[in-house]
Formats: sequence, C-alpha cells, structure tokens
Amino acid sequence: MFSATTVSLLIVVVLGASHSTDANFLENPEAVNEDWLGSQLFPKPSVDGKIVGGSAAQIKDFPYQLSMRFRGRHICGASIISPEYALTAAHCIESSRSASRISLRAGSSALYSGGTRHDVEVALVHPQYTQYKQDYDVAILKVRIFDYVTFVNLFDNLNFLLQVKQPFILNEFSSPIDLPQSGSEVQPGTMALTTGWGVTREGSLSPAFRLQSVAVPIMDRTECATNYIAYGDMTPRMLCAGFRQGQKDACQGDSGGPLAAGGVLVGIVSWGAGCARPGLPGVYTNLADLEIRSWITTNTGGP
Repeated sequence: MFSATTVSLLIVVVLGASHSTDANFLENPEAVNEDWLGSQLFPKPSVDGKIVGGSAAQIKDFPYQLSMRFRGRHICGASIISPEYALTAAHCIESSRSASRISLRAGSSALYSGGTRHDVEVALVHPQYTQYKQDYDVAILKVRIFDYVTFVNLFDNLNFLLQVKQPFILNEFSSPIDLPQSGSEVQPGTMALTTGWGVTREGSLSPAFRLQSVAVPIMDRTECATNYIAYGDMTPRMLCAGFRQGQKDACQGDSGGPLAAGGVLVGIVSWGAGCARPGLPGVYTNLADLEIRSWITTNTGGP
C-alpha cells in the first residue's frame, strides 16, 4: 500500500531479468533475527516495576504490542497507536536513555527474533512526570521513517528501483490499537488483557522467551486506593487491575506495555507492590484521563 507512504524513484534503468523484492521479509513475522545480548536491564519505578499467571500468546492477537529496546536489549513494552507513534511508560525513558539508543521491535511473538526493528526518533515524557512519583507515567515514542528498497517491473525489460519510506509496517502482525474516549471510565469488574515479555514470577531476572498474556479485572478505584494507602495517593491518572487473591499480574519487563479492554488501550503498565500479591493489584496509567488524553492528542495529532 503506497498511498500512505512517501515514494521516490531512484533513477531508472535496469535491463534484463526481473529482480526479487527486498521487502518480502517485512510480511514475515519470523524473518529478521536479533542476537540475544545478555541479561536484561529492566527499569524499576520507586515501588516495583511492574506476566505472572499468564499463558503464551500470538502476536496476531495483540498486533499493537511492541518490545522496547535499549542498545538492543529488551527493557519495556510499548503499544502502537498510529503508523508513526507508540506509547510506553515514562519511567521506561530515563535521562541516560536518549532516543537514539532506543528501538522498537514489532510483529513477532518471539522476544529475540522475527518482526521488524524500528529506531526511535523522538521520546517525549509527560512534563508532569518525575522519577520520584508514579503519576503521569506516560511517554510518546515517534519512530524514525523506515527505508527499504524494492524493484517494480513496469515493462518487460525495464525495472524501476523504488525506495519506500514509511514507519511501522502495518499488517496482521503489526497494527495500531484505539485509544479510549477522553474522560471515559472502565467499569470495575471489566476484564482486561495485559501482555508482555516480562518475568513470570516476582524476583526472577529472566524474561519470557515468548509473548505472554493474562486477563485481569478492573478494580474499584476506592478499594485500590485503600489497599495502597501506605504507598501514596491513587490519582485520577491511575487505574488498577487484578484479582483480590493475586496470582495474575504484570511484572518487571512488562512496564510500558498495554492494558486493553474491548479492543481499546485503556492503560499502560506502570507500577505495583511486587507482582501478583494478594490485595495489591497492578497499577496502570489511565489513558482516558482528561489531561493525559489531551497531551497525547496535542503531541501526536491523533483523535
């Protein structure tokens, strides 16, 4: 689909047999390999970064899911919200992590192979976020335009070398997720899905090799605030999800990843006390909050 891309013809003339396209790998979620680069460096909020109790998932069921990398190493999750932009948690973007060292991998269930790699051009943290608080824990990632070259056979013996410029390669393995209506609320008890490659038990240092998913219920805000009273205020920019008995939750390495309900990105994995502890659900950035939603729209030009 070239209608949404910038296309340039790189001077004509190639005679003889037709050439195969170099872009075929973009449609294959297992075609690009990336070496395992050692132990992972998971960022931690001041409480705990925060899939436990989940199961293996297929990227085609969660095509908005991204692996966020720092110097090639998985550190967080992120979500595609448009062909150019993704969202993650602000605490995943530290001052020492310039955008030039951050990349995103889209379109693969495997953590270490497949999909497509995209460099980040701009990493924008919400201006009211600080590393000492969990409030306004959201950041926007703008991906650098991705270039690839293909040959287009226009006549029997004449080929044009075509350079295609576009950001995320949108297909069944890689596509945006809708954002919630500004000011809307997800009712307590609504089941939501969180996904990621984070550790599968608290205290582990090993990420999941395959994408994991777990379903958790949205928790009443007042109940969640009471449970977390010793950890600080629960603000309107926060959303809680989890079972009272624990057992299922996001965990370290899942930070920045999605919480989706009804096909809408309602939250971003933000923080929590440990992982899957009874009475202490996961806390997510509330993307329907008026301030956060307005900031995202202003900086992405989205709806």
